[in-house]
Amino acid sequence: MRIHASREKHLDQHCNFKQGTNHTMNLRNAAFSMLKMGERLLRGSVPVEGPSLDSLDEFLVLFYDQALGTAIHATPLFEALRKARPSARITVASSGIALEVIRNNPFVDRVIETPNVYKHTLAAARVLRRTYRPGKIFCIITLNGSSRSRVALLAFLAGKSVRAGGTLAPALYHLPVDTSGAVSQIGKNLLLLTALGIQQSPIEPRLFFTQDDVNYVRTLLGLDNGLCKGIAMLVTRVSGGQPTTWPQDRFVAVARHLMETHGYRIVLPGTASDTYDLNMLAKRISDGAISLAGKTTVAQLAVLCALSDIAITLDTGGFHVARTQALPLVVIAPAWQQSEEWMPLGKPWARILKGPWFPAPPPSHYAIEEISVGEVIAAADELVSKFPPSPQAREARIARSLVPQSSEIQP
Repeated sequence: MRIHASREKHLDQHCNFKQGTNHTMNLRNAAFSMLKMGERLLRGSVPVEGPSLDSLDEFLVLFYDQALGTAIHATPLFEALRKARPSARITVASSGIALEVIRNNPFVDRVIETPNVYKHTLAAARVLRRTYRPGKIFCIITLNGSSRSRVALLAFLAGKSVRAGGTLAPALYHLPVDTSGAVSQIGKNLLLLTALGIQQSPIEPRLFFTQDDVNYVRTLLGLDNGLCKGIAMLVTRVSGGQPTTWPQDRFVAVARHLMETHGYRIVLPGTASDTYDLNMLAKRISDGAISLAGKTTVAQLAVLCALSDIAITLDTGGFHVARTQALPLVVIAPAWQQSEEWMPLGKPWARILKGPWFPAPPPSHYAIEEISVGEVIAAADELVSKFPPSPQAREARIARSLVPQSSEIQP
């Protein structure tokens, strides 16, 4: 009731903010239009349609997503681009969490680490111009999660190129792509390739890791002598964005059911800031539950997902990492979010639980109390019956995402 009572006020505030933002964007785009006109005089025109686009075989992707889930949902673009243009050279400029996501990706030829473009745009441009020298006209792609104006400015400063993608500064682009429609985050990123005449079918997100990552996680779990019983991963803390929770006593009840009924071992991943809360939660569950807060990188978290047998998870970064490994999972999802945008719909290994939909996120703390312990246990039991603990399934997931060595990151 508290959520619905505050909805109208929240929507009014949102509309007022949007009007002010649109005015600022109009002024900014006018300035960007002047920049583009000056560029045409100094650099000359670039091919933006027809067969000329087919001849482009040099791609620079600006990958600066700031949220883990958003970055993960961009990874299908790299696989799709590689499949469509096998001989092309694909370079990625990145930093922060996006850099961790792309680090071991085998569909990318080169990764350039730059300063944070949102804080140090000119410094990022200097690094990029110093290290990236294509020698000919190339194509810059900005992803849906990297659409802010500072990334567009970096694209402009990178050199003579065809600029395409999702952006808040369309005046600077040759092929701006509108990604505001009701389509999944993955679909929005693949629309960027459609603008270049590259057709593709749906692709699941992927994360990759090295043998060193696998060895580290096996040691962390005490699995040096091989896997014995099943592992259930509980993602109980959100990593950012909307502060969504599910009551901790309900996670405890589900964890104890998985232990007592199916013999699972419970692991709790999280960030370093979650250490105290997850240590306390592990104690509440049992002596056998362990907290891994702050102990894994993004790649190592992907290994943990591959070595697990099921995940019970909130809609947060850890859930999206689990998806990249096709780990059987039960998602406790917020009712205000459209499932089509973020959820793995139609996947036999995923069960998505959410209450009656309402049209806007709540303005403050939101506990998903409408999802009961019984519903989560029923969904988990169904998945366990279809995907029981299996050393073969774990090793198949490891093999699917294992790369020979970590990719070279150029500073």
